[in-house]
Amino acid sequence: LTELEYSALMTCATKLGDAPVMERAFGDVADEVLVPGSNTTDIILDWFRSNVQGNKSSTSALEHVTLPPREDPSPLGAVTNGNGKGWNIYRGCTIDVITGKLTLGALEQSKSDDG
Repeated sequence: LTELEYSALMTCATKLGDAPVMERAFGDVADEVLVPGSNTTDIILDWFRSNVQGNKSSTSALEHVTLPPREDPSPLGAVTNGNGKGWNIYRGCTIDVITGKLTLGALEQSKSDDG
């Protein structure tokens, strides 16, 4: 799939709260898209801002379609938030070119923090 197609899938999955689709799309995007565009990045951030809880009882679109197999699934981890506290999203992160360490940027304030 193209980045645009992945973006469309992720937008739909976010609106539906479909964690299995997001896990698959995140893994595929990580494997196939070297540098995601700003639109794709915004769509990914929208997923984490949506604070989807890990509800395993709901139906996923993946139960109704057959996708091409992957040789080695990406070990990105869970994309749902089981603790109910939300995610910390940092803007403007950089990598220190000498140490290779991630330097966190400014913490994005959640909508609930604004009042």
